[in-house]
Amino acid sequence: MRTLTALAALLFVAASAQQVPASAHANTSCQLQLLVVDQANVPVPNATVTVYTLDGNPGVTAKADANGKVVFPKLGSGMAQVVARASGYESYIAKTTLETGQNAQTVKLHGDRSNNVTTSAVPVDPRS
Repeated sequence: MRTLTALAALLFVAASAQQVPASAHANTSCQLQLLVVDQANVPVPNATVTVYTLDGNPGVTAKADANGKVVFPKLGSGMAQVVARASGYESYIAKTTLETGQNAQTVKLHGDRSNNVTTSAVPVDPRS
């Protein structure tokens, strides 16, 4: 029995002494910089952008600055979904892969068809 206990302890020490691969220690955090523009590539200020990652954390939301820029300084790397909204534009929803380090993307918003106003002229009868 003593030999079995000593063997188990030896195996435990040997297993814990093995080095963990460098990839397991790699920094999996990344930064995402977005530029929110309209279909004419004009920046869209104050757009609300939310990034959902698969790292178990809830989505992170930020507003674009006056130049349409928004920065998410610390996100998990891997698959993510970007959702952008601004008044007068259709919602933008896209999947992306975030790499460790810095990531930069452009989000292009298109005019919201539900906000279009249609007018028509109606002739007026001068006799009335």
